[in-house]
Amino acid sequence: MSMSTLEYLDEEGTVTNFTLVPWETLHKWLSDLNRGISDLNGNPHYIGRLPLGLAVGANRGKILEELEARRKNKESLVIDRAMKAVGMSRGYGLDWREYENDQGLTHLEELLVYQPQDWRKQSREYLFRYKCDLDRESSNPAPGRAATIAGQEITMTTPTKVVLFHPELKRTARYEPLNFLLAYDVRNPLPELIDEMGEKSRTSFMEQLSPLDYFFEFQAYVASYDLAMLKSIGKQNKCPRLLLIKELDFSDIIGQRLAKQMIRQAVVNYASNLVPKTKFCSVSRQPLSMVFAGPSGNGKTELARWLSNLMNPPSKQDDGYFLKVDCGKLTDASEVFGKSGYWQGAKQGSALNNFVLRLSSETESIGVVLLDEIEKADRSVITALYQVLDKGEWTNKKLDGDGAQTETIPCHNLIFIMTTNSCDYLITNYAKSSIDAYFAKGHDFEDVGEEIEDRLRNSLRTWKPFDSAFIGRVGRIVPFLPMAREETNGSQHALSGEMMAVAKILIEREQEKYADNPTIDVEQLINPKTKHKMANIIVEKSLPEAGVRSIEKLVKRKMGNRLEHSILLRRGGIQQGSKVEYHTEESDKKIDFRSKGSGTRNHEEEEEEEEEEEEDEEDEEGESVSNDVYA
Repeated sequence: MSMSTLEYLDEEGTVTNFTLVPWETLHKWLSDLNRGISDLNGNPHYIGRLPLGLAVGANRGKILEELEARRKNKESLVIDRAMKAVGMSRGYGLDWREYENDQGLTHLEELLVYQPQDWRKQSREYLFRYKCDLDRESSNPAPGRAATIAGQEITMTTPTKVVLFHPELKRTARYEPLNFLLAYDVRNPLPELIDEMGEKSRTSFMEQLSPLDYFFEFQAYVASYDLAMLKSIGKQNKCPRLLLIKELDFSDIIGQRLAKQMIRQAVVNYASNLVPKTKFCSVSRQPLSMVFAGPSGNGKTELARWLSNLMNPPSKQDDGYFLKVDCGKLTDASEVFGKSGYWQGAKQGSALNNFVLRLSSETESIGVVLLDEIEKADRSVITALYQVLDKGEWTNKKLDGDGAQTETIPCHNLIFIMTTNSCDYLITNYAKSSIDAYFAKGHDFEDVGEEIEDRLRNSLRTWKPFDSAFIGRVGRIVPFLPMAREETNGSQHALSGEMMAVAKILIEREQEKYADNPTIDVEQLINPKTKHKMANIIVEKSLPEAGVRSIEKLVKRKMGNRLEHSILLRRGGIQQGSKVEYHTEESDKKIDFRSKGSGTRNHEEEEEEEEEEEEDEEDEEGESVSNDVYA
């Protein structure tokens, strides 16, 4: 079959020539990918040879390459004049990064709103490869850039405002893209917005925004590395993902500013020594080793996983470049390092031995080993780690054909992280007595970290199974502080609300959990004031030493568990498809809910007998629920 010069699909609908695809069609395909729209069966969406949706072969990489090539090429060809005559254009010389869809969103903003599976990876590509401006101001008056919060009309002129206020984003879906943007130093739009409001509107606005505002306060206290310098160090030392270390401060783990800063410093110093700078400077053969010390439930394991994900591309994350060893379940060193001699299991090798063996042949990859609760390990495990931490040498105990178990392999491309709850009291007491542990900046904050680390080193070397030789070989001892709350440190500082921020986010997650569940299908209505009161009650009842886990269990018990039980009992008229409205009784520190439109409400039961407590028949008016974007 003959094909016209403008044809870019073959007879099966596969893209064969991107250079002839019209400008608008390329953008349509890219928007479809950003929205997660594709044909899962690989079938093209087209009538004849005019695509209606995403065509086969229209992958993101090819589209971006073509758009970038056209941006840099301003030549007008004969074919372009022919296309223009029929109302089409290839967009040569136009900046695709400035393109906005019919809702006024750029492609980067589409990723942040619709969040397809690899949105973070693609956003990084827009930022690093194509130099998209994260603070770009749009002058587009399109309806898609308008939002309402606290009765205030807001124009979403920047990516940050889009993430904060876009009506299609669920509340809990805003945190990850916001923290991604904050990691790369976007401007805080809140002061300007607040200045334009009256006092009453300002109060309502901040109530509805909370706890999103916490992260801007956190950003203001993070010591930000220069992105160009990180990129240069990473390139020079064959650690290209080093520039992503900025995202560690804005991971899913809320707070822990001191721990994150110390980890970031240690990783950058480690990366700087991966390869020699000159022929007179030898490469460091030591792996990076850190002890994460502090109360459980404060993000030690989660932050170790985050570090592994940042240092390795997604394809390698799937292959397993993070290994966790539960030291509490070990009986001796052979379970960690492998069995010596011809014992059963020697040929298989231990999980850690095989992990190190594999990484020794992948010198440009970085593995993360987490030895969890290292204080519970046998003394032989600690002793066996001397050689590993000091010389970066690992003795391969996997029994080979000739019976040798003496091969020494390098392990300098590994990061060993050991967690411990030892000396919790030391960290907790320091945090209570020193406000600088949470709120200091600059050199003062670094001094705080060094002071706590020195105290921990002196203390840990006296704890079994540790000793001075082992603690002396560890690169950094990183303290994880208890989460800050006002009554703990007596401060009204913005960063003292870590526990409140965590509680509010977990309340929001529990609130959204059942709305899309076809089995439960209950909408939970919580206005901003009630959410704040609920969070305050949860924080007061929580155990500070248990960290996030205590808050999470309380939220689950006060909301999800009781709601499910009420549905099963049809208590208070609550059933599948109902709407329930939450309210609090602060005098009794109780959280309650009732079916919206019903005069009967559930009274909070005691912890062991929640389902037996009688319903309170008092008909109390609940607070109104906002109808704007944060409802």
